[in-house]
Amino acid sequence: MDGPVRTEAVTKAYSYVRFSTPSQAAGASLQRQTEKAAKYALEHGLTLDTELNMTDLGVSAYRGKNAHAGALGGFLKAVEAGYVERGSYLLIENMDRLSRADIITAQGLFLQLVGGGINLVTLTNGEAYSSERFHREPEAILMVVLELIRANKESVRKGQLVGDAKARKKKRLAEHGLEGKPYTRQTPAWITWSDTEGHYELIQERADLVKEIFERADRGDGLGRIARDFNERGVRTWARTGNQRTADHWRISYIRKILVSTAPIGTFTPTTTTHDETTKVRRDEPLEPVENLFPPAVDADIYWRVNRRLRELAPVVWTAPRWI
Repeated sequence: MDGPVRTEAVTKAYSYVRFSTPSQAAGASLQRQTEKAAKYALEHGLTLDTELNMTDLGVSAYRGKNAHAGALGGFLKAVEAGYVERGSYLLIENMDRLSRADIITAQGLFLQLVGGGINLVTLTNGEAYSSERFHREPEAILMVVLELIRANKESVRKGQLVGDAKARKKKRLAEHGLEGKPYTRQTPAWITWSDTEGHYELIQERADLVKEIFERADRGDGLGRIARDFNERGVRTWARTGNQRTADHWRISYIRKILVSTAPIGTFTPTTTTHDETTKVRRDEPLEPVENLFPPAVDADIYWRVNRRLRELAPVVWTAPRWI
């Protein structure tokens, strides 16, 4: 009679891949990170898991979004629930793939993983971090801290560079005009940039609707009445860009956003994104507006009359007009 079948214990490795920009998705970032993980698992006798989704494509680690809403957040829950066993490996390309947050947040995330019994490996330098290693070499934590600080400072520097670039662009616009190049391609739905002509142009059919909205609001028509009339007339809504869906009917909220936006009188209001570290709420805060950037769809007189009326009826919270 045959004896019991002997099975060898299997140690699983989980490859975590993250990048934050579309250009990285189009490049070799995904393939590079995936191949490095497969090579490490093969060389160290690990079984690379294929069941758990461990990819955060286009997700930033600067504010810790990947650890809350992304695939990394799902991995942390799986560790806590015991689905991912203690002694498993988490493979990342560099420490900045894990986090670019401030050192308190980033170090807390790292210690949560290691404290949960996970062996964390940075593939670029082949370093493996675990509770056992820190008991033997407590000084190894310094390497981790320095890497996390570097990742955060790099993100802060990139943010400053982007802000400086916007300031230079605005100064150049004031001094020399557009010079055939768009100041921004995030235009309202009734405006487009013409590469041929080198300037912004109205999409006349849509601009006429913007004008009608303001004229009717000036006459006293309510926003609900305007939206209802557009829907009854079968007026097509305007397609949105990116990941946002095209609305199938006109909504009061959209009519209001058109009316309170500065774009109908040709003014572009850039924004900066702020984050509340306590509530994790993201807000777009307006910066100094750039006047006369777009061709106006309505006269300034009717624009300000309508906006004064809206503010008298109810306080209007400023809304970033990028997607209008």
